[in-house]
Amino acid sequence: MNTLKNTTRTIINSFLPVIPLTSALKHSSLYYSIPFIMSERSETFKKHERLCSKKAIEALFEKGISISCYPFYVLWSYSDQDSIKPAKVAISVSKKLIKSAVQRNAVKRKIREAYRKKKYILYDFLTSAGKKINFILIYRENKVPDYFEIERHIDDTIQKLISSIITH
Repeated sequence: MNTLKNTTRTIINSFLPVIPLTSALKHSSLYYSIPFIMSERSETFKKHERLCSKKAIEALFEKGISISCYPFYVLWSYSDQDSIKPAKVAISVSKKLIKSAVQRNAVKRKIREAYRKKKYILYDFLTSAGKKINFILIYRENKVPDYFEIERHIDDTIQKLISSIITH
């Protein structure tokens, strides 16, 4: 068992460059050119980024600012809650337009994935402006699009949302 650990350690170490981290090396350009294993930008979509509060959703429908960016309708407002992330989002697909639950869920999955990958644009803007928002993405088309079409529309919608935040 011990020889297996040593063999594995030897194999792993042969792939990793051995660079001593002295104080002189930390201030050189070589130290900063070492690739990091984890990326700086998080592409997760966790619970604290989702808008789940019934009160907050009702407040958005009552007092929210609306944007239409085909095929999405967006309702947003500034958040008065202390949240970890600068934006909280809810995603909705109309049962009237897409009858099948399987297809509705597929569209929601595609929207969530596209938002997860593009949210850094919105987050960078909101953190630099020092603002926090809540918003709802409502899908308003009766066909099931492919992922790349949704991703393009999400990008356009985020840009339109940012311009709306700037004007309000």
